[in-house]
Amino acid sequence: MPQRNRNIIIAVAILAVLGLAYLVNRNHLTPTVGTGTPATNENVNSSGANAPTNVNAAPTSGTSGGMTYADAIAAYQNRRIQFTNCTGSPGSMVLKQYAKIMLDNRDAKSHTIKVGASSYRLAARGWTIATVNTIGTYNITCDGGGAASLNVQK
Repeated sequence: MPQRNRNIIIAVAILAVLGLAYLVNRNHLTPTVGTGTPATNENVNSSGANAPTNVNAAPTSGTSGGMTYADAIAAYQNRRIQFTNCTGSPGSMVLKQYAKIMLDNRDAKSHTIKVGASSYRLAARGWTIATVNTIGTYNITCDGGGAASLNVQK
């Protein structure tokens, strides 16, 4: 009986730590400029891999903070995650804390893009610029399915 009680206590302690970690990190992202509609907070930043530059379809959502889609493509060419058929490209990216990234939906329908516990509702061919505030590794999903990963470093 004492072994069973100890296992229960350990399980409760693990759940408490996981719950606390969730509460601390759920607001790690905060929106900056963009044409996406934030469902919650989300900020991202990048220092790495080249994203594709497929600009065949112009965004239907207009400009962001005075920046046109073409300006954003040029400014964030190496810090952009492009979503086509809910697949993020590049599939992973390493970022510096507080840097900015472009989240770019190239589909003809809107999608909910989530980074960790935070999400954006991006319109069809919509995009947004975001900044990641918290160091860590985050799964990026598109409409609930795996799309890419983001590693934010100091």
